[in-house]
This record gives sequence, structure tokens and C-alpha cells, in this order.
Amino acid sequence: MDIDIIEQMFEHGSVSPLTLHPTARIRREQVEALRQHIRHMESPPVDQPVFPSAVGVDKLFPDGGLRRGVVYEISEGRSLLWSLLAGPSQAGHWIALVGMAHLGLQAAADAGVNLERLVLVPQPGSSGFSVMSTLADALPLVVLSPSGALPPQSQRDRFQARLRERGATLLIRATWPGSEGRISVTQRSWEGLGHGFGLLSQQHITLSHQHRRETRPRYIDLCISSRGIESQHRATIRQIGTGVEPHRSSAAQHEPLLDHAVSVVEKAAG
Repeated sequence: MDIDIIEQMFEHGSVSPLTLHPTARIRREQVEALRQHIRHMESPPVDQPVFPSAVGVDKLFPDGGLRRGVVYEISEGRSLLWSLLAGPSQAGHWIALVGMAHLGLQAAADAGVNLERLVLVPQPGSSGFSVMSTLADALPLVVLSPSGALPPQSQRDRFQARLRERGATLLIRATWPGSEGRISVTQRSWEGLGHGFGLLSQQHITLSHQHRRETRPRYIDLCISSRGIESQHRATIRQIGTGVEPHRSSAAQHEPLLDHAVSVVEKAAG
């Protein structure tokens, strides 16, 4: 990918995220070009302590959104990812996704993510942490799915100090000692299929956030469909371990028939 593509993206607009080149030298040039363009653009204010959240997602956080300058652990699942990124991207914040291929970007757009604010490095190889560190110097929000072990504690401490200085935030699909909290999907169900026919039309998920300063996790229930992200009342979705079942649709009554279909769709939609 040539640097000119970054120029064209800003001059003419783009409906697709920017994918960085796999070669380290070219990727560094692209990041620097991206940093220079962002610097000259009208950007969201950086003096706010938290990123904006989609409706309903704000209740997952003590302060109403992802805090700046910290690290959050997140579980697997693209629906979780799009729920967290919809609010910041809609507000104009740039977001880098490192080490994640086959993201299902149509599902991201349906959930309200602004694809024009995404920068993708799907296969950083063994340089994932280095690439992430470089992007965190240029962009306010970075997501990393590491392919190997994390760097030593001293290197992680230096990185977190840079995050605090810049007001940037990392979401990582790994255990990060000293993280601000862990955000996970604890419940998932689908609607749309009947007796072996029909289309999966919407997904219900329960998200939890165990914040480091709180003794109990926070929970929210969301419905994700082509209409976007909608908040739900907690009583409509079962809590794991409670044994309390909600009203079950015809699709839910035939869950054994859906196992294979759901596993395929989850790979595509998170």
C-alpha cells in the first residue's frame, strides 16, 4: 500500500478502514503520515477523561465510558468489540485494531462503528506489541490481540506511562496485570431461526465489567442487529448461574438445532 492512499482517504473520504502494510518500514511511514493528517484535522477534544459510549454501554463503566490512559482486558468476540468501539468511532476518534483478521466489517457498520475511523494491522506477526506501541503514539484507542507472550513488566510499565501521558487507551485480548478492568461476554443468544429455516436477525448479549476498584461486576444487556445497538432491561435475559430463564422465542426453543448455525455466525459477526 502506498502512502498516497492515505492522502486520497482524507481528500476524498473512504467507506473502508485503512489497512497498514505488513512491511515494518512502510508501516512506519504510513503511521507517520496518518499522525500528520490527524494533527491537522478537527479532532474530538482530548481533555475529556473518558471516551463516549453507545447508548446503554455507558452503564458498564463507573464514569460512563472507557477511561483514557489505561488498559482494559477484553474477552474474545467481535460483538463485544463493536459494542465498545461504536461510541468512540462515531464521535470521531481513531481506533487501531492489531492482530485481528476476518473481522466482519459489515457487522461492525451495522452496530454503528464508523469504519472510516479504523486502522487495521491484521497480521503483525511477532511485532504485535511494537506495532501497537507505535500506533498508541498516534491514535487515541488501540485494540490488540497478541499472538505470543506479553513483554516484560518493565516494558509494560513504560508503555502504560506513555498511555497516561498521551491519554490513549489499550484494549487487549489477554491478561494484563494492573489493568483497569476486564470486560467480557457472559451470555449470548440469537433470534430468527425457526424449524431449520429463516435467517438470524438479531443477537442478544450480556456484557460484564469487573472494575479493579469495585467488588462486584457491572452487567448490561444489549440487542445487536442491522438497526444498531439497543439497550435492554436486565430482566429479559438470563443471568449465567441463576437458573432463571426468560421467555423463549421459537428459535430459542430449538437451540439444539441452532448450535452449528450459531457457531458459524459467531465467527462472522463476533
